[in-house]
Amino acid sequence: MNNNPHQNTPPKKPYKGWALKKRWPMAVLCGVALPLTIFMGVFEMYAGNYSEFRFSWEDFAPLLIFVCVSSALVLGGVLLSLRGRVFDVAMAVVLSVTLMASVQNMFLNVGINSLTGDGLGMSINPVWMVANMILWVAVMAGAVVAVLLVKKRKMLRLVSTVILVVLVGMQIPVFFSLALTTDVFKPKDMVVQVTPEDTSADTQNGLEVDTEMDTEANTEADTLGPVVDPSQPAVLTTKNLYTVGSEKNVIVFLVDRFDVRYVAEILASDPDYFEDWEDFTYYEDNITAYSRTYPAVASMLSGKLQPFTKGLTAEAYFWDAYQNSPLLNTLKDNDFSINIYTDDYYAYRDASEFVGLADNISGFKQYKVQNVGGLFVDLLKLSVYRYAPVALKPALSVSTDAFEQYVVYDTEYPMYELRDNEVYEGLVQNGLTVGESKNHFAFIHLWGIHPPYRIDADGGKSTSGTSLGATLGCLALVKQYISELKRLGLYEDATIVITGDHPDPISDDALPEQPRLTALFVKEAGKSGEPFEISKAQVSQDNLIPSLLTSAGVDGGLYQGQCYWDIPEDEDRVRNYHFVVNPTPERNYYWYAKYEIKGDGRDFSNWRVVGEYNMNGFYYR
Repeated sequence: MNNNPHQNTPPKKPYKGWALKKRWPMAVLCGVALPLTIFMGVFEMYAGNYSEFRFSWEDFAPLLIFVCVSSALVLGGVLLSLRGRVFDVAMAVVLSVTLMASVQNMFLNVGINSLTGDGLGMSINPVWMVANMILWVAVMAGAVVAVLLVKKRKMLRLVSTVILVVLVGMQIPVFFSLALTTDVFKPKDMVVQVTPEDTSADTQNGLEVDTEMDTEANTEADTLGPVVDPSQPAVLTTKNLYTVGSEKNVIVFLVDRFDVRYVAEILASDPDYFEDWEDFTYYEDNITAYSRTYPAVASMLSGKLQPFTKGLTAEAYFWDAYQNSPLLNTLKDNDFSINIYTDDYYAYRDASEFVGLADNISGFKQYKVQNVGGLFVDLLKLSVYRYAPVALKPALSVSTDAFEQYVVYDTEYPMYELRDNEVYEGLVQNGLTVGESKNHFAFIHLWGIHPPYRIDADGGKSTSGTSLGATLGCLALVKQYISELKRLGLYEDATIVITGDHPDPISDDALPEQPRLTALFVKEAGKSGEPFEISKAQVSQDNLIPSLLTSAGVDGGLYQGQCYWDIPEDEDRVRNYHFVVNPTPERNYYWYAKYEIKGDGRDFSNWRVVGEYNMNGFYYR
């Protein structure tokens, strides 16, 4: 009798890898799928945000295509050279990564939006971060275990091939759809003309279109001509940035996202900080019109709120707002030089919208992209950001402003960009000089307290700064400007306003749960040597244009209203604020809630929503 328990155990079959004719289809598909996914990430991101980029597809496409094709050849070749278990594991890893990248992009980027203007990936739910990474690890580990342990090899190869074919195949219709329905292949020197569409509809997607906010905004919609001469697009430059008038100066410093919380942050760290800000009044209950730069800046310069009428494009709104601005036209009629220093896209689409008004406008015939390699790397990072697990997104974060540095225009003066530290550095180095104009208006838009911050507390370039440092840096810039006005003997007659285009939204994905107040400092012409004051008056953006024109000593014509300093502190007032909300699964479009604030804006119980309006594609059109 044989008592050996192993004598009747059949010998284990040796592992048999796939033959070359079975490996090569999977190797080729794996080699193509991942680079194609990355390529389509760049393509979709660029096509979907075409208007926001200053460069053309052709400026980076050759390098993108070369890198993706080369990557496909190398990856496919490496996989094809592998055999046995090594091939199985490598294929499982590439397939699972490609699959999870697509799933992440389509379904798992919860609460994450591309091209928001802030640093991406800066605020992520830690619980979701962990859960998302666990899911990735589980899928990848499951794929590896499957190729090593599943005995039905034929079925395994079939499933793998089907998944790869689907991953590759679903990219093709997306490519052609974007190619046919967007301007992705249109060169950036081809400027679109404004042709306002039908504006008769007053509802869309179940939300009312706001037609009561500003009926004047569309009165000339049918007569709007082209925004620009297609052969000569234009930008706003740095011309006259350090120049002032010999008599009257009206200066507006727009510190982006200048929330009252940041002033409170300063006072918490230094209660005496504003003691030497003589002649200024700080209004701590100020309401701006919008929660975002677009269309906040245009509404501030023009007094025109956007009714978001169906078919009205951003170009048409900007053209009407600036060309018919009571502020700009009144100043021009009173011999003021007008200089607007603000950002393209969010504040204007083409600077010829300021033709006949702004003195720092400059047409250009061509642009060039400098550092194509750097541009490509940032585009690649932004693409990979979409596909990466949530935990890796902060390392891949790319803010929209990163792309501004790559394009330069053939203008006499550089295009003005929101580079706060550079503006401060130029002010320190150059000082202010008196120009040829007696009367001077300057609207100086700063990046402000938008992360990633561009200025530190000392006015230098911020690397890893804080909101407090950015606020102090912007105010240091303003103080330097004021010091220069005093040196030239032009301070007393100057009108100076320091404010924001909007407060900190806290979150763009949900309605506010606390007040949204914008900081405001005002110095009237004629004030000198008077102590710093804090006012509780309930003021709003409606008071901006009357204050500027009255302080400048000019007649505002048909645009009448109360100045900031005309409003008693004990008077309860009614003001409006419009909060723009990102698309959600329930509402796949931008919309805004119109708030009515009755009384003290610092008390959120006085805030109530009086209307919700569909933005009809206006926001990113």
